[in-house]
Amino acid sequence: MARHFGVAIVSARVRAPKDKSKVENAVQNVERQILAKLRNRRFFSLEELNEELSKLLTELNCRPFQELPGSRLSTFEETDKPQLLPLPITPYAFAQWKMGTVGHNYHINVLDHHYSVHYKYIKQKIDVRITSDTIEIFYKSLRIASHIRSFDTGKYTTNPDHYPPGHKFYANCTPESLLSQAKKVGENTENWVKTVLNDPAVYAMQKEKVCMRVLRLSKSYGNSRLDTACRRGARLGIFS
Repeated sequence: MARHFGVAIVSARVRAPKDKSKVENAVQNVERQILAKLRNRRFFSLEELNEELSKLLTELNCRPFQELPGSRLSTFEETDKPQLLPLPITPYAFAQWKMGTVGHNYHINVLDHHYSVHYKYIKQKIDVRITSDTIEIFYKSLRIASHIRSFDTGKYTTNPDHYPPGHKFYANCTPESLLSQAKKVGENTENWVKTVLNDPAVYAMQKEKVCMRVLRLSKSYGNSRLDTACRRGARLGIFS
């Protein structure tokens, strides 16, 4: 946050109140000059309270110093305001961090959605940076993956570059090509494949792997027998 706004953070020492005496004094002034005056007042909306707070704050900042010339407002206008920088063009993105382990399917579960990393990081401990629109994954402080954040619970976001060599073969099998092969086997097989591809509980590559394995059965058992099996499987709700 400090880098984003171009400021330096200097910590106060433990048990050294003089390090932040001006801040402590300002808090005391607000308590005495604003909060104390409102302690017996009753407000019926946040807007009404904020309006009264704004009036009292203006009075406090414009009140002349007792031993120095000027006021808090005039000191701010003369000393602080000329040094202020414009706000950054992009707003600061608050981020949450979590630790995790890459699963055997080279995905990491982040807030009930699964994001891929390169398969060589399987079983490795990683750190995940979560913002409102981005998921970044780090291994030993090195960013190894970045995804647009998804709010689809239980689904998968996969980068094809993260596939192991053996899985890339399945990744190249598109739903269109699988449906085309299934249609050649028979109507029941086509319907069975459609059902598997539309299953939201299974991530894309796994769906395609299941379909490929089933379609290969036609080489061993023929189209007619496979189509009959798919008809029976659909009737019994078996899609594996």
